Amino acid sequence: MSDKNNREPIADADQRHQSVFRIKPDSTEPASPLNELRAEALAYGIALELEMRLDGTSVSIPAPGGLKPVGDTSLPRQAQDILQELLTKHYLKLVEAVNRERRTRGQKAIEDAAVLAKRQADFEKAYYGKLRDSEEGRRVVDLLKAWRGRLIMEQHGWCSKEDSARIALLEPLLHSMRALGHDAGWGGIQPVEFFTLLAKAALMLDTRVRSSKATFGAGDFDLNTWLLQYGITIAGTPTHTVRELNEQFVSKFHSISDKKLHERLHELGIPHRDEPRGKASPNYGKLLNLPPQRKKLGKF
Repeated sequence: MSDKNNREPIADADQRHQSVFRIKPDSTEPASPLNELRAEALAYGIALELEMRLDGTSVSIPAPGGLKPVGDTSLPRQAQDILQELLTKHYLKLVEAVNRERRTRGQKAIEDAAVLAKRQADFEKAYYGKLRDSEEGRRVVDLLKAWRGRLIMEQHGWCSKEDSARIALLEPLLHSMRALGHDAGWGGIQPVEFFTLLAKAALMLDTRVRSSKATFGAGDFDLNTWLLQYGITIAGTPTHTVRELNEQFVSKFHSISDKKLHERLHELGIPHRDEPRGKASPNYGKLLNLPPQRKKLGKF
């Protein structure tokens, strides 16, 4: 018997933008994480309808006039990369929402809670950097990344240039400007603190963009963030050897030895295939450095 789907209703986009992608902490409905993910994607210019199944899979369907979902070949690759990062960021909340509903049905939870918590902590450490321990700092990083992501989408013509969407994203900045000289600013953040956090977030993203060879996503590359996205994509199934992963993907945007990449994968709990041994090994014959065989002459 198939599980019943939880389908997220469409809500007003501007209201979602002004809340800057946050849902109430006490919200426990299965659709709420979908609302938050859809709101953040919409701020980037990606309009989505989302559907969650209780087996833990989620299906993305384009809203009318919006971009098509990740995995669809008609969606530009850079836009897919941006969306994949957002999906990874919200993955824990999505799984937790599914598990709450499954428990009410007497069903077994999907994925290990401790593994999920560690993965989320690793991702947020990479995603938010030194601002990860500040809720205000995290919100400002989210806001700045949405500004940059939206500009990339508009520059490539992947989303419409709507004034209402721009105003919604600029509201935190305008609110903080109006609140100068007062205690209360946007989201309860004091105006001076907001601009201080904004400067720190801008410096972090600027450093990442300048130091990266990445031409995908928003360009603010972090190796751990990319590896954790890769880990979710392969769904716990070892897919590449360390050498293959480095040669085919990582080396294109980051220089790291196979040995150090292997250590990083283990640190993040991301599985990989073992290198073939013996004659099947790509290094067979290289390490032995055997001298060429001499031909025998005459009869013995």
